[in-house]
Amino acid sequence: NGAVYYMDYQDKQEQFFDGATFHTSNAAAVETKGFDFELKWIPTSGLEIFATGGYTDAVYTDYYDEFLDVDRTGNRVAGVPEWTGSLAVQYFSPFAGSAGWFIRGAVNYFSDAPTDTANDPRWWSDGATLLNARAGIDFKGGRYTVALWGQNLTDEAYITGGWEFGLTGDTYQILNRPRMYGIEFRIRR
Repeated sequence: NGAVYYMDYQDKQEQFFDGATFHTSNAAAVETKGFDFELKWIPTSGLEIFATGGYTDAVYTDYYDEFLDVDRTGNRVAGVPEWTGSLAVQYFSPFAGSAGWFIRGAVNYFSDAPTDTANDPRWWSDGATLLNARAGIDFKGGRYTVALWGQNLTDEAYITGGWEFGLTGDTYQILNRPRMYGIEFRIRR
């Protein structure tokens, strides 16, 4: 599957933190264009390979922030990377009737992106490549699952936001979640 798109948003609301309180402003117009694709390949029974990719050019085409008295027209839209991609491999093998074991590994990539409407370089996300994995056992056709999982296994760090505290001039950066792992017990109805 794939798509090429062009979107012209009107009156997009944006939220920001000025160091003391949160505010909402209105971007009069945003233009977004790009493409994306999604592939799925099943080379043999139980083995699935997934790939996705995309490019997005998202820009504020008319955005005057009246609260801060600043023109943000021409800035990239906050939180939207230009390039994204993923690759996942999953294997499932049945045993003992309706039970089976599975393992899945995934690599997810996104390029740099602004985290605020000002496109302030202090809060710019550098982009990252994240590695995730999951392995477990399904019982009764997937109704019951026990799994071990891990996210951001390489402990990649990147900025997801930030602000300057107006009174003192101190700056703060918000980082992504660090490496996480756990065990999951799931019951589906």
